[in-house]
Amino acid sequence: MEANKELKSIINSGRIPNAFLFEGPAGSGKLKSAIDFTQSLFMLNSSNNNLVTNFSKNLAHPDFHIIFPIPSSEKKAENSCDFYCKDWIEYAITNDLEINIKGWNDRLDIKKQPQIGINTVSTLYKKLSLSSFASGYKIVLFWMADRMNNEAGNKLLKLVEEPGDKTVFIFIAEDGGSMLKTLDSRCQKISFTNEGRKTFDNDDFYENIFS
Repeated sequence: MEANKELKSIINSGRIPNAFLFEGPAGSGKLKSAIDFTQSLFMLNSSNNNLVTNFSKNLAHPDFHIIFPIPSSEKKAENSCDFYCKDWIEYAITNDLEINIKGWNDRLDIKKQPQIGINTVSTLYKKLSLSSFASGYKIVLFWMADRMNNEAGNKLLKLVEEPGDKTVFIFIAEDGGSMLKTLDSRCQKISFTNEGRKTFDNDDFYENIFS
């Protein structure tokens, strides 16, 4: 089944797995589809539609958490994605969600390859222990999850194995085979290609929700 049709089918079924792996080459629209899918999940049982309608424009929602590769630092504050989140969102929105690791490196102006390490994952435990702000889903999106090291993967594994109520993890990777095998095996895989690419169109879904 074509990736975006499969995602629409999952939304319409109401049976949402707690972990997804969006896998495919650069330029296949994985991030755009992940954001549209997240917005659709927020529409389910959400108590605040204003938050949802603005989400795709600013990627801001108290129940949405982004994890992405960052450079290692001796400064504790700089070892968290929160420190770089504003830059990442601005980079993503400015480029219409068509982003890659080279562009992110250029944005950071660093020579060393950034990665998703254990410090970036550790902050999730506290965030996900809180109740949903909008009484709906809590979403954690991992961009370039194939750059997660094994230490971070093992730390994350317990969260994925024992997720809280309505907690969904979305891993975006160009090479899902690079992820920790035990983590990879717990994800529903959605495959993307550059052929016949189509944006995840959820207008019909929104219309049904609002009606």
